[in-house]
Amino acid sequence: FVNTTDVIWTAGTSDPSDQTPVCQVDKWQCNGPSDCQLTRSSYIDRRKVQQCFKVTFRASFTHRLNGWPQDILEIRNETGKLRRRETVMFLSRDSRCGVVYVYPGVQGGWVELRARNSAIKEKLDFNCTRYFLELIGDQARRYDKKNYSKLVYLPGCQNILSDQ
Repeated sequence: FVNTTDVIWTAGTSDPSDQTPVCQVDKWQCNGPSDCQLTRSSYIDRRKVQQCFKVTFRASFTHRLNGWPQDILEIRNETGKLRRRETVMFLSRDSRCGVVYVYPGVQGGWVELRARNSAIKEKLDFNCTRYFLELIGDQARRYDKKNYSKLVYLPGCQNILSDQ
């Protein structure tokens, strides 16, 4: 999912914050499992924001409930400070979409539905969408919160790829 020249879009999120970006897209460049650069672009308050991160992959583990392998990505800023951890909770069979749990290092976390550019232009894999919605529901029940999700990928988002 990461080792691709295709960009990865965030299609939806359960992030309850008011600062949720729109048109969030990731471009990866990896020179091995412990040497990856991530450029994340998005619009926040109608302004393009671009951030660069170093990413380290931690060892995979098997989820205790569903038995699927999961990878943890540690995302650090350019000075090396840990900004967040992202756990790949589900990946489609063709690796064109997946569900990621984002833990920002402060109270709580959220779930994101992500897809390769080639998949976002088509219909997303049903299992990715289903698992995303199931996790949002589980999160809402566990923390006694409203079942909450937002679209991040909207019509016109492809323009961010050419914006300077």
